[in-house]
Amino acid sequence: YVLCSNVIYHVKDPFACLRHLRRLTKKVLALTTSFDGESGWTWYPDGKGHSNGTVWCRPSPAGFVEAAHEAGFTEVTEVYRQGDQITFRCA
Repeated sequence: YVLCSNVIYHVKDPFACLRHLRRLTKKVLALTTSFDGESGWTWYPDGKGHSNGTVWCRPSPAGFVEAAHEAGFTEVTEVYRQGDQITFRCA
């Protein structure tokens, strides 16, 4: 298992991050993050998506699923949702 909680929106290239997580993951990735919108990704210039300047993007659930599939995960399932936080199981 690889656990990744509230990290992906703090990296400048979340797609490269997902590809790296796929390489690390031998069986299952459990990823939790905050989500935004219905489709695609919301991008914040210069990491200004939060007052601390470290939030570069926020995916929609559909945008995340698509990116996870592109990274090589074949099974991407939502397992928990609370507010704008969703946990996905990726294998």
